[in-house]
Amino acid sequence: MIGSGNCEKSGPNRWLRRVRFLGLPGFGRRDPFTAVNESDINLTAVRAELTAVSDRYEAALVANDVPALQELFWESPYVVRFGATENLYGTAEIEAFRRARPAAGLARTIIRREVVTFGTDTGAVSVEFERTAADGSRTRGRQSQFWRRFPEGWRVVSAHVSGMK
Repeated sequence: MIGSGNCEKSGPNRWLRRVRFLGLPGFGRRDPFTAVNESDINLTAVRAELTAVSDRYEAALVANDVPALQELFWESPYVVRFGATENLYGTAEIEAFRRARPAAGLARTIIRREVVTFGTDTGAVSVEFERTAADGSRTRGRQSQFWRRFPEGWRVVSAHVSGMK
């Protein structure tokens, strides 16, 4: 079951019903899988905007700039962040995690980043990264973020971070 039970558990329109429930602007008027024309994918200016916001997020992350990180996430009880060791639901849980997390060891090298936008207000950023520990060992990880443009700007509405073995 997704969320608070305000959508169907199955069926071809369960995603659309969930998005309508969340009240995301620009959704719900058309079939979400045909609403964006091929020519609307990766519009140059929109992709550049989201790339710049992603750069800002990365800088805030490695600096442990909690206010900037919180600003870049959607302020909502529906925002989700799945981390390497935690599942966080809603703005309050995400902020509490960030404030309690040690600031050391957050630096990382981006190995690959893919930015894709759909129309002018929706996009995804996928990152592969590597961290070097104090002992010189290296670990690789990945991060996926779903972004949506709101009146106040681009915000992460869902994120997932995991390690690779």
